[in-house]
Amino acid sequence: MLIIGAIIDSFRSLKDKTIKITLETQEPTPEQFLKLAELNQKFGYFLFKTDEFNEDEIKIAESLESDFKENKKSKSKILRNVLYLNYKQNSQGYKEFDTYYQKHMEDITKHFKSKLD
Repeated sequence: MLIIGAIIDSFRSLKDKTIKITLETQEPTPEQFLKLAELNQKFGYFLFKTDEFNEDEIKIAESLESDFKENKKSKSKILRNVLYLNYKQNSQGYKEFDTYYQKHMEDITKHFKSKLD
């Protein structure tokens, strides 16, 4: 766990409905810097409070366990996202993603149906 003083510099919504938060800290200690490097690209929980955490709060935070699974997205959601990225690179004349998605899902379904006995 890492506790470091910070200011929320900015935040913005992303197209996948998540939020990107930018924090600014004072100069970190070498230990904090190493911990930041260790935690980079890891899933965790963000606690923010405008005054320091007391010992009881720190103990509670340390006792929390994550039920996070490495990839929370369903396989169908991943496929939809991949199709969306393909659509953005080459819309193949489709004006709306939904139409593009419907057509390609039909094609995928037909492809695998054709393999059935």
